[in-house]
Amino acid sequence: MKINNIQSNLSFGSNYRFTVTTKNFSEAMDAADILAEKEFKDKEFKAHATFTPFQESLETGVYQKIHISSPNRYDEYIESVLKQRNIPFTKQSKNDAIKLENIYDRIVLGQYPEGKMLVSLNTEKVEKLFKENQDSYISYKGQKGAIGNRYKGVLEFLLTGRDIEATKLYLSERENKLHLEIYDGRHRFAVMRDIGMPRIKFEMDEESFLIAQKYNLID
Repeated sequence: MKINNIQSNLSFGSNYRFTVTTKNFSEAMDAADILAEKEFKDKEFKAHATFTPFQESLETGVYQKIHISSPNRYDEYIESVLKQRNIPFTKQSKNDAIKLENIYDRIVLGQYPEGKMLVSLNTEKVEKLFKENQDSYISYKGQKGAIGNRYKGVLEFLLTGRDIEATKLYLSERENKLHLEIYDGRHRFAVMRDIGMPRIKFEMDEESFLIAQKYNLID
């Protein structure tokens, strides 16, 4: 399945990203407030803030990541707001956002990363283990096992260019056999599998990481 064939009602054409840091806090928050007000007035204009986990913010000085999705007609306005305040930003098109390597790079740890790590696993090997649990398994294109519109919702979310919270999994060994449990994000995994990503980053603890190493799942 090719993600660029996905039908979507999303009207935006551009994605902008900038960060609120210790160095640009006042200027960046001012820009964020102005753009948030724009969102309030226009439903096609989407502003989203992701708060950096506390420990990470201490280490990097990044407090928030701001993401703007809007129709192309707003490009000049957004860039003027940011450039007037000397705020560095990145811009990408919807076509950029759906490139597989771009999606892979946007996978991040969830809101509670303590004791967790991002680990890149081979998609085919994970799929084989996932399929063994038919109670939670989601088939191709979400035809079986998907809940409501969640599968389609993940597809549309990938088009926005925003960071993607990693699928959370747990690996264990019982009776000399490897077991995999996806306890959050199985729709995310199913979509990434179906669009052809050969490897995917997952959130897991150290025990699962060591088991993934043992069974050669890491890619």
